[in-house]
Amino acid sequence: MVEKSIKRIKKVLKGILGIQNRNPRPSVIRRDVTTINVDSNFQLLVYWKVLPIGKGPAIILKVLNKEFMKFDCFGKDKGHYHISPKYNFRIFFIENTRKSQIKRSINELKTNTQNYLKHHPDQRFNQLVLSTSAFYDSLDRAEQQLIAFVETIVEFQEPSIKVQPNHPQAL
Repeated sequence: MVEKSIKRIKKVLKGILGIQNRNPRPSVIRRDVTTINVDSNFQLLVYWKVLPIGKGPAIILKVLNKEFMKFDCFGKDKGHYHISPKYNFRIFFIENTRKSQIKRSINELKTNTQNYLKHHPDQRFNQLVLSTSAFYDSLDRAEQQLIAFVETIVEFQEPSIKVQPNHPQAL
């Protein structure tokens, strides 16, 4: 009861003082979403996003219609991925560029998905088997789309550094 009253007072004070939420969530997080159906149990979602924590292409592997692995290729010091069931934990890429993070993501999916399924605490996942050829074909399509995002979306363009012809770095 007291907690509800405090929340209500804070809300009223924010309204009176004109305080706004500092980090409002964007209404559209995922843009240009492409769904690639691997089979009836597996789906890939390929898209791009711009968030306060980073911007870049992303890919999600859904298993039994639940997000299982997600890769956010945000570039140097921001790119990371998540693996179910510890989906709130971020594993940061050691790769620095969006393209190298995409390559790592595809490799991680090809190499480790079946192992993560086998050891997942939800037993429904343990018995699922990916069709390697269908999965690899789907990942190839996803990789092409992710790279296309990097190459065509203005927000992701890396600033180019021009070295003067007589500068020591040019020699």
